[in-house]
Amino acid sequence: MIGYLKGTIASIQKHGNRVVLTLDVNQVGYDVQIVPRLLMQLPAVGELVQIFTHLQLREDQMTLFGFGTAAERDLFRQLVSVSGIGPQLAVALLDTLGLQDLVQAIVAGPDGTLSLKDAP
Repeated sequence: MIGYLKGTIASIQKHGNRVVLTLDVNQVGYDVQIVPRLLMQLPAVGELVQIFTHLQLREDQMTLFGFGTAAERDLFRQLVSVSGIGPQLAVALLDTLGLQDLVQAIVAGPDGTLSLKDAP
């Protein structure tokens, strides 16, 4: 597993609602799908950054997801372990609510603000 990557931001591309950060780590470019709200916290292209990662393996593809903190990555991992929540929904939930609000919504339970039928 790749716990984190530390390198230089080579580029940032937006593909619809997905944001892909290309990170140059020792002259190897890693494409990392990040939570869109992380864009506001990133330094400029060419600057050094550390991104916590989760590698999603499927039969037909590997996707590296990136997060600003280990806590956000760990919550993502918990979310995708729940039946019915895939990585894209987990990214959307983290992007929409943020770490603290999402944790509070989960803790509040069925009477809280979180409902999968309302998710993006």
